[in-house]
Amino acid sequence: MSTGKPRTRTPVLIASIALFAMGAAGLALGTVLAVTHEATSPTAARQSVVYIWTDWIDPTTGEEWAGSGSGFFIGDKGKDPEYLITNAHVIEGPHSSGTGEILVVFSGAQNDVVYPEIKHVDYAKDFAILKLSEPTSKRRALPFTLSKDVEVGQSAYALGYPGAAEDASSYSPKDVGDMSTTQGIISRKTSAAFADAQVWEMDVAIHPGNSGGPLVTEDGAVIGINTWKQEETMNFAVVIDELLPVLRTNDLPYSVYSSAPATWMIIAFIFGGLALAGAITLTLVAFPAKGGKRGSGGAGAGRGVAQVDGKAPVLRGTTGQYAGAEIKVDGRVNIGRDAARCHVVYDRSVPGISAVHCSVTWDPTARTFLVEDHGSTYGTFLASGQKLASGVPARLGVGDGFYLAERTNAFVLGLV
Repeated sequence: MSTGKPRTRTPVLIASIALFAMGAAGLALGTVLAVTHEATSPTAARQSVVYIWTDWIDPTTGEEWAGSGSGFFIGDKGKDPEYLITNAHVIEGPHSSGTGEILVVFSGAQNDVVYPEIKHVDYAKDFAILKLSEPTSKRRALPFTLSKDVEVGQSAYALGYPGAAEDASSYSPKDVGDMSTTQGIISRKTSAAFADAQVWEMDVAIHPGNSGGPLVTEDGAVIGINTWKQEETMNFAVVIDELLPVLRTNDLPYSVYSSAPATWMIIAFIFGGLALAGAITLTLVAFPAKGGKRGSGGAGAGRGVAQVDGKAPVLRGTTGQYAGAEIKVDGRVNIGRDAARCHVVYDRSVPGISAVHCSVTWDPTARTFLVEDHGSTYGTFLASGQKLASGVPARLGVGDGFYLAERTNAFVLGLV
């Protein structure tokens, strides 16, 4: 009876195969979650916005009037929407006078317009809900991010058609490509003097014609309705939470953006990566390369550890959400809040983290790590406290550390 090596290696080979299968399943699940995750971007959110044009006759004077603004669609995720939101003051003329018309313009160049029904108007909070005669595939519904998940100081984007009110009698072309996007930050949530509602005070630029358009996050989720311009740097948007009682009372569809899928995606990627690393390690233990023994000395001993000992570059969390986590650095690893673009994704409740905050890359030639900030709002710092210049990779060695925004979001670089 033989007692040779094939018999002793079989259990290790079986374990390697099992770990490989588990790792592949974890990575596949993470990929599916990344693809189907609902977070998008301000650019993609433009596909939810329309130009709104109105005209009416003043019943007292008989004069003809015209106005315009913006609006955005709401509804269930993945379904064609039929309800849209705008400001009450945008449609006040036709609504109050009982004359004229309201047009929702998908494409003025193609004369693609519809006449909506007024479903609800709240002048106190300055919002209105319009309803199409049937759902449309020409726009998608925007998800909400509720005020409890919005941080003072975070970036926000106003989408709409500013300047359109200056020539409201002409609404051509007013396609998606004619829309404006402006960026700024949220200053605070406060009460409004012009409406009985909670509003976001912000430095996001809005102008006549922006009224009724959405204020969205970096994830493309709507947090407010652009409403009022007081000064060049003091603008206001009605907090999207103000809509919820009316939507719930009338059983109108809407969706709320959730970062929960991102958490499961991270778990799937980490689990998959660790399982694959375990499979590779077990295989190398059971079947070492010919011409040498594991751990033997000789020329180059102690150099190129990742190649000689099968060690892999990793990112270890030391504080915060990722404390104790170990992420394999295979190619470029993006860190931030955007689950669609990042491999290490922070919860929205963690302050100071940008959509794609920074990245980590392993340089196998120099056997060092490259850490690069990607224009983050609150910065990426070395362990020493030195702030990295945006777009300029910093070369770090094994054992070096860095953090995002605060030391409560710290990592150290290593090999395993």
